[in-house]
Amino acid sequence: MALPSIGIESEFSAMIEQVIRRLETIRKEADQAQLLLERIDENIAASSLHHIEHLLQDYHNQLTEFLSARTPLAETNNPPTNPPTAFRMDPDARAARAGRRRIPLTEMEFNLLEFLWEQAPRPVSRDSLLEHLYADVPKPSEQVIDVFIFRIRQKLSSAGVTDATIENVKGSGWSLEVQS
Repeated sequence: MALPSIGIESEFSAMIEQVIRRLETIRKEADQAQLLLERIDENIAASSLHHIEHLLQDYHNQLTEFLSARTPLAETNNPPTNPPTAFRMDPDARAARAGRRRIPLTEMEFNLLEFLWEQAPRPVSRDSLLEHLYADVPKPSEQVIDVFIFRIRQKLSSAGVTDATIENVKGSGWSLEVQS
């Protein structure tokens, strides 16, 4: 006995179209999030520390609201597996990775982390970081480095990275500590 192929094919086509629409929505949301991050970078570069604190709180609230309105793509009753979380830099792909997963860093965050990676284990001063990040443009407030370090630490933590940390070296700056 043959299955009615037309019904199965049209149901399959409808599911594929639904997946495509959902992926397009996700892409648009990701593009909006990227634009928001770029606005954050621009505002940080032009702001005082007090103003940055208020901006970060506003952006945090907006992102929290945005994320709480989203539902997960798939929910399972299976316990999560423990993927490898070994931290590594992938300069060719311009990415930092936790295991095989890419850590979502902005270009400036990646540039700062890559510079710390290249200089490790030596500490890097705030002035050196500013010079590296803003070599050809007017330098923003020194506090922009604090914001970048904070955001990178948060993203490393969120990605499950436990073998790499950015340490504050009193009087010298920051160093990237990676456990082997």
